[in-house]
Amino acid sequence: MQKETQLSKEQELSAYDLVNTRRVHKLVKGKLLDRVQKGGKIQNKYFKISDNKQELLVGQNSKGPFQQITNISEIGSITTGVNENVIKTKKLDEEKIKLTFTLNSQQKKPIISFLAKDRKQFAIWIDSFRYLKKIPVQEIETRQAFDELLKIDSQISQLEKTKVAPEIPKPPKDFNFVVEATDYK
Repeated sequence: MQKETQLSKEQELSAYDLVNTRRVHKLVKGKLLDRVQKGGKIQNKYFKISDNKQELLVGQNSKGPFQQITNISEIGSITTGVNENVIKTKKLDEEKIKLTFTLNSQQKKPIISFLAKDRKQFAIWIDSFRYLKKIPVQEIETRQAFDELLKIDSQISQLEKTKVAPEIPKPPKDFNFVVEATDYK
């Protein structure tokens, strides 16, 4: 029983790291994201994290050139929703305000504010920053990805224990669904 619990915790840590590492990798690739500037102006820029995961960078597009905004180590906290930049933006309705987040310095001063296009993008960006800062991830989408991976891992473990191969479906009765490439001319 003790060994199963230990293995389960190891699997959980492995799944947690895998989900978050994949999300951080998406930030290394970068994405167009709206920046909420002082005064409430919204500007669409290409943001990414450096390959060594030490800097937040900004550019006009995926090709760059990129300028450093801040070192990840300088981020002290992450806030969501309304802040001094977001409150001045009249273009944002209540739903969009829920998709805003701000990276704050160690002294709690805003470094940069973002507006994600949807919940998925919001969860990826905010929980990736949390993971890099060793702050527990909190978004439901990240938790669901984590739970799904654990479920799959558990199912694989059960298959390995029972040593029963999964049932292979019967082949189709008719293979007429294959179309020759010449039929598309």
